[in-house]
Order: sequence, then C-alpha cells, then structure tokens
Amino acid sequence: MSNKATLVVELLGYWHPGTGRGDGVGADAVVNADADGLPILPGRTIKGLLRQAAELAANAGVTYWSASTITEAFGTGIGDAGGDRVQSLEESRFLTEGGRLRVASARLGKTLADRTAWVSAARSEEGPDLLAAMRTTLASTALTDGLVSHGSLRSIEAWLPVTLYAELEWANAQHAPPWAALDEASQLFVRSVGSGRNRGLGRCQVSIAVGGIQ
Repeated sequence: MSNKATLVVELLGYWHPGTGRGDGVGADAVVNADADGLPILPGRTIKGLLRQAAELAANAGVTYWSASTITEAFGTGIGDAGGDRVQSLEESRFLTEGGRLRVASARLGKTLADRTAWVSAARSEEGPDLLAAMRTTLASTALTDGLVSHGSLRSIEAWLPVTLYAELEWANAQHAPPWAALDEASQLFVRSVGSGRNRGLGRCQVSIAVGGIQ
C-alpha cells in the first residue's frame, strides 16, 4: 500500500481559518491565506483535527485506534509538568517524540496542474478580483435583553465554500499505513474546521484517498 494519501476537505459553508489579526480598517479578524492570497488550511491545524478524531474514535471503541496507535501516528503530546507553564511547555518539547504521520497544508487543486492553474490565476491581472470574490465579511453582535450590547459589533472575513486537498505521508512505515482507519475516524468526527465553529462556520465533510497529489 502507498505510504501517501490525500485528505479531501469539502467546505459546506463560510469558513474562517483565523490568523488572530485584523486589517485595522475593515474586518476585526482576517482569514488565513498563502503567499498568493489563496485559501489555505495549515498542516498543523489539520493534524490536530485528525488526532482529535482518532482520540474520539478510540473512546468510542472504533477498531484500530488506541493509546499506542495514536502515539505511533501523531507522536507524544506536550504535558504540563507543573510550575511555570511557559517554561514547562518549552522544556516538554524536547521530551516529546514525533509520530509517523506527516501532514501538508491543505490547498486548492486536486492535482499539481490544478494548483499551478490556481496560482497563475491569482497572479494574473484579474487575480485581485478573483480573490475578492472568494471571500466575504460577516458581522455579528452580542445581545443583552434582546438589545445590541454597546461596542459589541464585530466583523470577520470568511472564505466562501471550496474544496481543499492535503497530502498525507506515513514515514518510516514498518507496516501498511492505516489510511482506512484514519478515513473512518475523520469522517465520523471531523465536522468543522477553523474558528467560529460554535457559530456554524466551517462545516465540512472530509475523506482520505490512498495516493498522494500528482
């Protein structure tokens, strides 16, 4: 079996991969984008979602997933050794072990040719209009007794629904990669991505197909 697979993330509505930054004039929170301004979901974010899905699958008694197989796939976690939290976390980084699963960032384009086409479009004269058409700004307010709370108006950028693809790799395999088990856990437990999930943003469907992006 191939040591590579492709994770497909089909967004079903607006989604906000946050950066923690605003643009100072418009939205209070802008979306994450790559160097060409195209939507991207960082690999570390995806890996965290996959680990959480595997842990939920293990708790639900789904075949294959256990503490040992989760550690093999994702590595050991960073524990809190007590004392100063920042220092403890920093020291813990040197005590963790990496897992076999490598996760690339999810981008537009099912194939390398598709990705090249998206980059070319973003860099063209029509690129700014294309990128602007792919995102929107959402506004929300907090309510108190049915009335808008003073100073609570907040706006965030959001990408329109797209389908993203991320390459997965199982490193130093001593047995066949558990793509089917990871696909099952992902489809069962990854329901949304990005920020604002408690407000309905980022709903998605995911699947994993054997074979890397070509």
